Amino acid sequence: MYRVGEVESRSTLRRWCIEHANSIDRPISLPVALGGIFFAAYLGFQGFFAVSCLAVDYGCLLTWTMYSGRSPSPDIFVEWKSGGEATLAEIQQKYGVGRVLGSKVDEGKWVPPHLCANLPDAQFVRLEFRRPNRTERFSCAP
Repeated sequence: MYRVGEVESRSTLRRWCIEHANSIDRPISLPVALGGIFFAAYLGFQGFFAVSCLAVDYGCLLTWTMYSGRSPSPDIFVEWKSGGEATLAEIQQKYGVGRVLGSKVDEGKWVPPHLCANLPDAQFVRLEFRRPNRTERFSCAP
């Protein structure tokens, strides 16, 4: 093969460069190395917080509920004065009240007063939260 001192013409130099292009050790530049470290750390950060939502009993960190399969919204029940109860879905279907307009609406704050105001036969509105397991009751008494 050719050595750098033996290269005599352009075509010979071009042939030598093509033959040895992959064998030359080039150091990795600092920006490329830092970019790779940042990218790996970013993916690790995302993975850690998504998996941590599966292990905690309180709300998911950074509101990453889409990865954990958990919903922060409570199950809503109306207890009637006659002794029965109905779910929010049944009330929406039968009476057309209690509609939640978006996923960012805090149902625990806005839905119970709305149901008590629009359903005169309601005695209590019960909210059952899954994580953590707790139940809240709101009285509809005047």
